[in-house]
Amino acid sequence: MATSKLKRSRGARLGQHFLMHPRIAERMVMVAGVEKGDVVLEIGPGKGMLTKALLERAGKVVAVETDAALFEGLRERFAKEIADKLVNLFFAIFEILFLIWLFKLDVVPPQNLLLFLPIFINSVLISYFINLSLSFVGFWTTEVWPIRFIFIVLLYFVAGSYFPLDILPPAIYKMILLTPFPYIFYLPAKILTSHSATQPFSNVLLSYFWLLASYLFARLVWKSGIKSFSFWGR
Repeated sequence: MATSKLKRSRGARLGQHFLMHPRIAERMVMVAGVEKGDVVLEIGPGKGMLTKALLERAGKVVAVETDAALFEGLRERFAKEIADKLVNLFFAIFEILFLIWLFKLDVVPPQNLLLFLPIFINSVLISYFINLSLSFVGFWTTEVWPIRFIFIVLLYFVAGSYFPLDILPPAIYKMILLTPFPYIFYLPAKILTSHSATQPFSNVLLSYFWLLASYLFARLVWKSGIKSFSFWGR
């Protein structure tokens, strides 16, 4: 009890104010537009509320804390987080193997690895440039999150994250293939499980087209936004 009072009084003397509501931390990270490939430097993580929200979205978080007591608390908290995730991973692998054994599922070995690698790299870059273009909307409005939310919902459906796109009516399926979204998830997965190399090869070539198109579009949005960008303050 005395130790906790000492920590609270020390924090009060240092003028420390801790973020306690996870929803506020999540909102801050969303508004900041943090993505999976970002490296974030956080000065003074405190009790780690914002740090946890950053870790869920950023690629890497570097947190700097000078308070020794808070540092120990952070290390203990995130050690537990890592342990929990390892336990969840173990049971997830066990459940998958159990379902494969129970239903006698056929496990398809990877196919066309040489074709899969370039389209997989292209898919990551296409997704990056599309998200980058959406981030540049901040040049014109501060309401970036609604646009990003609509894009994520659209992406889950037309990228084939929820279901294979080829179960759709042929006309809709062909229409979706004319967009860059299937190249983010569905087509790389299809190439990895396809026994034919003819169609995957043409898909890889088209993925280069969409990579170039997404890059040029992001560059165009950047140049347009930087011309109209302005700010004010003290």
